[in-house]
Amino acid sequence: MEDLHGHTKKPLLKVIRKKCIDCCAGKYSEVQKCAAKDCDLWPYRMGKNPFHKRKMTNEQKQAAAQRLK
Repeated sequence: MEDLHGHTKKPLLKVIRKKCIDCCAGKYSEVQKCAAKDCDLWPYRMGKNPFHKRKMTNEQKQAAAQRLK
């Protein structure tokens, strides 16, 4: 599915992660060690949103897994 000028729609956190890997010369291990804490992407560099704290019970996890099937 093409959205804009030949680019396909992708999850934003994956796009950020890819940019961080590019910034670190393709070295995945360097992304975790990144010291550029003033970069707006820094909190998201590991492909997760650290500001989204969602705690799920085991029952909720099982229900979500069933919905995804």
